[in-house]
Amino acid sequence: MASGEAELGVQLTNELLAVPGLEIVGPLPAEIQNYVTLTAGVATQAREAALAAEFIRFLTAPAALPVIKAKGLTPGGVR
Repeated sequence: MASGEAELGVQLTNELLAVPGLEIVGPLPAEIQNYVTLTAGVATQAREAALAAEFIRFLTAPAALPVIKAKGLTPGGVR
């Protein structure tokens, strides 16, 4: 789209935000909207399990919400 080869595109918002020269006009209508759910976990044999768990807590803390939203993502449980 940014190169002019297409006039309309449908893609994940966070991916579109990373492309210079695009204007995002909005999400798809609710009737046809789908969401991609990302899930985090720590492997039982992880060498740095405590660090990994802390990172997940950081990503799910209220302080992370502004960054998550600014990157075009919807926090879990919010639609």
